[in-house]
Amino acid sequence: MRRRRKDYRVTKPPECLLGQPGDLNVNFLDAIGVLAQCFDFSIYARRPLMAAELAFAFRNHLANKSEVTRTGSFTCGVRNWFRFLDAHARSGLVPTSMAEVDTSTLNAFIAWLNRRPISKGTRHVVWSSFKPLVAWLQRHRPDLVHRKLELPYNPVPRKHADTQARETLSKAELAAVLAAARTDIDASWRTFQQGREALARVDCQAIAAETDFGRLNLEDLGVLLAILTRAAAACDLRSWWGQRSYALPSCHTGDAHPVHDRDRGADLRQPRSAPADAARLHERTRTARGQSRRDVDEGAVEPAAAA
Repeated sequence: MRRRRKDYRVTKPPECLLGQPGDLNVNFLDAIGVLAQCFDFSIYARRPLMAAELAFAFRNHLANKSEVTRTGSFTCGVRNWFRFLDAHARSGLVPTSMAEVDTSTLNAFIAWLNRRPISKGTRHVVWSSFKPLVAWLQRHRPDLVHRKLELPYNPVPRKHADTQARETLSKAELAAVLAAARTDIDASWRTFQQGREALARVDCQAIAAETDFGRLNLEDLGVLLAILTRAAAACDLRSWWGQRSYALPSCHTGDAHPVHDRDRGADLRQPRSAPADAARLHERTRTARGQSRRDVDEGAVEPAAAA
């Protein structure tokens, strides 16, 4: 059987389907198709071709990145790059497109960053925000970048080398802090134990069923804790079920009633069958009784006056 010969010919690379740069407005949509972010590269229209190429790389490279990453790339990377170009515009050698940006231009950009009054960490952020755009063009659209362009490797080494180390506590200072913390923790634990023992000495159910606090010894820590515990539990239940109509046991009489007691007046112990105007009816009764007493008093005074 005849052996098949291998084909070593270089195949033609597929046609790029990413489109062409041109639009200076970069829009990013969210998962449901609503506009999430918009970046306007037209503010760099003094160099329209370079702005369009960077906007093209910005759109394609950051399409799957977070909003924070996009904002940082635009404000730190792109903005400082065009500031560098404006600062070197007087030299007359400023490129107008990314195809004119060579390695020396990128080195000049890094030197310009080093001369600025910013920290080494900030310089690293600026470079790491701008470099991915150039790298994306170099990989996906090599026809838009310089043919011999080489990206500088690690131009900001040891970005945290100038950062001063944080002062740490000595062993003696750390031991003193821990001892003070243990003292506070032990005191808090003793207070908790005392409260729990005092609460165990009283009848919590009987205290919860009591409606007149005047009959209780409020100077007793256990009694006071039982009242506060019951009140806290009742407040939590009422706040949680306040918008529902489920029946909860009354904190006064134990009867089941919904927590909505708007129509029962100030006294929750009155039955559910009381009318909505119970408070007004009670006030009218008191007024009528007072008027009757005044009439009796006036009748008792008149005979004495006549005598």
